[in-house]
Order: sequence, then structure tokens, then C-alpha cells
Amino acid sequence: MELISKMIPASRIGEVTKKLKSWQLRAKKLGMEALSFKIGPPQPSTFRMLTYVETAHGQELRSTRVKTMGCLVEVTGEPPCIYGWQLLAKIDHGEPILSSRLKVTPGSFNLIPPAYKTTGPLPEGYCEHCHTKRARRHLYLLHREGKVMQVGKGCVKDFIGHGSAETLLRRTGFLEYLYSCLETLEEIPEGSGPQYEHCFSVRDTIALAWLSITNHGYVSKARAEEERSMSTAQRVVQIMPSAGTVLNDALLEIADKIIEEIKAAGEAQNASEFAQRAAYHVGFEEVGQEHGLGVLCGAVQGYIRAQSQEHVNQSQWQGKVGDKFSGELKLERTSCWETAFGPKRLYVFSDESGNCFVWGTSKYLEGDQSYRISGKIKEHDEYRGVKQTVLTRCKAEPC
Repeated sequence: MELISKMIPASRIGEVTKKLKSWQLRAKKLGMEALSFKIGPPQPSTFRMLTYVETAHGQELRSTRVKTMGCLVEVTGEPPCIYGWQLLAKIDHGEPILSSRLKVTPGSFNLIPPAYKTTGPLPEGYCEHCHTKRARRHLYLLHREGKVMQVGKGCVKDFIGHGSAETLLRRTGFLEYLYSCLETLEEIPEGSGPQYEHCFSVRDTIALAWLSITNHGYVSKARAEEERSMSTAQRVVQIMPSAGTVLNDALLEIADKIIEEIKAAGEAQNASEFAQRAAYHVGFEEVGQEHGLGVLCGAVQGYIRAQSQEHVNQSQWQGKVGDKFSGELKLERTSCWETAFGPKRLYVFSDESGNCFVWGTSKYLEGDQSYRISGKIKEHDEYRGVKQTVLTRCKAEPC
């Protein structure tokens, strides 16, 4: 049974994991070993962020709503029961606001009769155990087999039994403590800068990743750190503010097709863990900068590689080594890396028959278009079972 369910900002999940061990130990001491804690995968959510704003009267703490990545934290198990009695709520008559008097135990709201959620069916301060009405600040609602009893705080121990009542109250108090802890983590705290993760449109992210990879090649995070260059994900974030002017209908159609392919790959019977993760992220309209964006860029690279592989599976070597070459080729994909002499790019082309051509140069070519290539055949190579005709000293003109 789900007792507590809270969406926590992904930036604060570390605080949850730090407290998790102490929560589990405390649950064990209270005899609540059946409680289980689960942290779900990141997903786009909206949270309240507290920030200090400079005004004419000094600093003021204000609340704004921000969209960022969050994780669902769930506490499941059976609610505390003693002799079948379950504590549904505490009634606090010291609260001046009527709607705030009922302090519901986590997981018990649906068991409380509607009458108790307003003024209550019984006179204020009435205890159904001793059948007396007097000035009482706290009363408890107890439930067993569909029956609800309103019992005064002082009568609970007599009603259930002294030791049993204390155990029930301690266990219920622990659930309220858990709820309170998670509730405080729901907000993004005030800080010197924005302590939340930016979210981007999945469709725009896929389109920009495809554009970046076809123009600059795919660069993973690890490779970017090693070469001190910009990864594909970082490049996507950099050009995201200008997505409205960069993207067009053709690019968005390509993005829609890639999204469908990612979903299909994730649902396949022998789908890899990566394919499942990518399919999970495209199931939302937005993706987080730190949780998911890199995965989608990798998925786009996989799609481009699979499409190129389909065209070059029947590739054959063309011409003779040392001969001149001239022809119209389509640029399929690009790889780029930094060297001591500047960026080096490796372009992979194909002709109408699916034959593969490779050219390494420092020159920059726009992706996803055809070029009139004239140069010299340097060698005949083979990469991953695909025959490649390697070109050198080439000139390229867009067709």
C-alpha cells in the first residue's frame, strides 16, 4: 500500500539518499520492517522555488514556479495497526482555522468519513470511549473494520492498552515525520544561483542533436573531457536559445521520425538498457539538461549510424589506388576531434549505389546534403565489415 508519495527535485535527491539509511534503521527499531522506500527515475515536473528579491524595502523572499527534473519518492507498506485499530488522524482544536484542525496520518485520507473533514459529526471535545464532552485540545480518530471512533488523547491508552497505544502513536508519528521531511524537500531552496535543472523540448532536442551530429559529428561527454572540447549535448544546449530560428518543418519531421524509432527500439523484446532509457525520456514532452539530454543525443547518434549502415552494407571499393576521382556523393555523417593543429574532421559519404567513401580534412562541410567531390583515391580500407574508398586532396562543391 502506498503511504507517502512525493515528487522531489532531482537536485535534492542526494539529501533523500543520505537520510534513507537512518529512516530504515528507525523503521526497524519500531518494528516497521515492511516499509519500503523507492526513488523513481527523473521526469519533468514543476516545483516551487524560493528566492530573495531586492526591493525598495530590502530583501523579500518570493516564490516562483519552475519546471525542472524531479524524482518520485514513494514509501509503501502497511499502515500501523494495533489489535486491528489504525490511527487515521489527530484532531487539534487549538487550530483557529477549521480546515487545519484535522492532521491526517499518511495513507489514511480515504478512510476518513466526509463528515470529519468539515465540522465533525460529534460535539467538540466529545470522546466515544468515556462518553463525556469536555474541553480537549487533542482527539484521535481510530478505525477498525469500517468503524471510526473519536477518542480523547487521555483515553487512547485505556481504549487500546497502555503499551499498545504508545507503540501505535510512535509508529504513526514516524510516518508523519517522514511526510514532513519529504515535504520540506519539495521546494527548491534559495541560493546564490538557480539550483534547478533546465528542461528542454524533447522534439527540439532531437532535431538539434541531429543537426549538430550531421554538421560536427558526435562527441560524447567522456571524449569531450579528454580532448577538452565541446560535447554534442553541450552544443545542443548552446544553440537551444536560437531553436526558433534554426529549426524548420523538415528538421522537426526528422525529429518525429527519430522519436518513433527510439520508442520502437525501447519496446523491442531484446531492447538494451540504453534503448529503454532513451524510450523512457522521449515519453515526456521535455527532458532535463543533466538527466536525459545526453542519452537522447546518444540515441540520435545510434539512429544516424543505423541509417548509414543500411546504405553501406553493400559497399564495394571504387577505382584503383592512385587514380583520380570525381563524382556526386551524399554526406552521411561526420566525426570531429581536436589536434595540435586544430580540428580534424572525418566525412563519410555514399553514392547512389551505396558505396562508402571517406575523406579526412580540416575543412568544414554542412551536413545532410550532396557534394561534387573531386580528388584522389588514397587507399582501399575496411571498417566494421564495410568496404571504404578513402579519398585525399579533395575539392567539395555543394550540388
